[in-house]
Amino acid sequence: MSDELSPGQVRAKKRARETQSDIQSWNLAELSAAMCEERSIQPLRSFEQLARIYQQGIDYSIDSREGKVKILCAAWHGGVIERGADLLADAIAGDSLSFYAFQAHHDASPPHPLRITSIRFDEPQLLTLAKKSELVLGVHCCDTAPGIHRVFIGGGAQSDVRASLIDTLRAHDFNAGPDQLFPGHHPSNPCNRGRSPGLQLEVSQTYMDWLLAHPDHFFRLAETVSAFLLSLPIGCGIREPRRQKR
Repeated sequence: MSDELSPGQVRAKKRARETQSDIQSWNLAELSAAMCEERSIQPLRSFEQLARIYQQGIDYSIDSREGKVKILCAAWHGGVIERGADLLADAIAGDSLSFYAFQAHHDASPPHPLRITSIRFDEPQLLTLAKKSELVLGVHCCDTAPGIHRVFIGGGAQSDVRASLIDTLRAHDFNAGPDQLFPGHHPSNPCNRGRSPGLQLEVSQTYMDWLLAHPDHFFRLAETVSAFLLSLPIGCGIREPRRQKR
């Protein structure tokens, strides 16, 4: 692996440092509680509803770019909703793949008031990028495995593709397995809104926090997933990927 970082990796590394600094300084509990009480928001059912209540640039931001390869790495629960998910999606995308992130700005106790469940997340920029993409990889963090360093793989892609990604991660010494709690099979999940059903990658939050504090491991995970995606035969649906050299 080359020691020289690509522009995309430099950008992601800078954002990871900023996020780690934010983790140490966040003290927004009173602000978040007041915000939730004032708005009395029930779980959001669409992005249109979110946009009527919250203000872009203050409460949330959207970051996206279109890559040369028609594979999209997306984190629609980014920012403080699933801390680090957008950073990992950005690093996986690098300079070749497309990237999308919805980032909530104000910390709050889960469930976060700006969190729209995946099957209801219909933000227009994301859907447009997904429609242009052969495959979408949804990147998430989860609290279902506290204290465990693990990567969970799901999505609507063919089972052999999901299994191959798990095998690839294990071959590179990552603790990976199938995502049985959040399988990501629903057709309305953005990861399945590309031209072919896609993939979902969930990192336990404990592990993501550790990765953000250990950037070498963070970028090794990103590069492993990115290389796998680039190995997929794109064009006539997603079939069995070509074998990679370790």
